[in-house]
Amino acid sequence: MAPRAVSGDFGRTLLELCTIAPGARAPATRRDVGMTHASSLLLLAIAGLVGCNAPARVPTMTPDEIAHEVNVERVPSRRVVSFLGQPLGTDELGGGVATQFYLRSFLHTDTGQREHQLFVARRYQASRAVEYVRATDDERSTHPVTGLGRDFGSCSQSLGACIYTERLTVSLDEDFLRAKRDTGFRMTLSSEGGWGVFDVEVPANYVRGQLIAVEAADKEP
Repeated sequence: MAPRAVSGDFGRTLLELCTIAPGARAPATRRDVGMTHASSLLLLAIAGLVGCNAPARVPTMTPDEIAHEVNVERVPSRRVVSFLGQPLGTDELGGGVATQFYLRSFLHTDTGQREHQLFVARRYQASRAVEYVRATDDERSTHPVTGLGRDFGSCSQSLGACIYTERLTVSLDEDFLRAKRDTGFRMTLSSEGGWGVFDVEVPANYVRGQLIAVEAADKEP
């Protein structure tokens, strides 16, 4: 299923909840049904994707237009500039599963080093958590996965299942992202045992837009 742009409060809420800089401590995994207020907002935001009728703006935008939509945040004290791409999302299986993702990058102004990540939030219903730990691209190369937290709630005794939300990032090096700027890429996320698998399709113009935004900031004095 082709990704579509997620606009309005949903996109802003997820950006606010899931912006974690490199080296920051990831949220602890929660195993109780009770959820924090922030976690509840995230779950509601992703659930809102199921009924969202927003047009697929990003796939039809030019790379320059996409670059203009990238949220750039400068933290002079840490000498880091962060770049958060516009959230994209898909829903599957009649709305029972929802996936949201975006590219985010970090420019270290003192060294010029660049870091890129694919952030993914996955909402699904299952008898137990999938625990996505493996990421494989369309050339069968693997990429490091970092878990950012997992929540569950709204359990059904009749179905023997709960609604889970997993958040993670996939590390992407500069060469990989540049190689995909004209083609885009597919990333396959899976569990250790392979029983939970899904794909994330990142369009070429979205990749190019992200790189344009980072390169423009890198050239600034």
